[in-house]
Amino acid sequence: MIVITSLYFLIHKKPTFNNLLIEYKIMCLAIPGKVIKIDDDNATIDYNGITKQAKITIISPKIGDYVLVHAGFAIEILKKDRKDDTI
Repeated sequence: MIVITSLYFLIHKKPTFNNLLIEYKIMCLAIPGKVIKIDDDNATIDYNGITKQAKITIISPKIGDYVLVHAGFAIEILKKDRKDDTI
């Protein structure tokens, strides 16, 4: 199994290796972090001591909430029971 992030290859290429068709799987990675500051549609997210900015236009978290961040956007607010499993 080969993980690839480019949709171009999924649509336009069908590579083979020794006459075997290679199957592509797409995987996205979201990182959990704690919201420590909110400024309009931006939030400062704490990832165990490292802070980064993320857009919060998709969801409406509050300070202290744990969120999943993918590609600079907070995409989900983690519930308390799921937070412990994710972090």
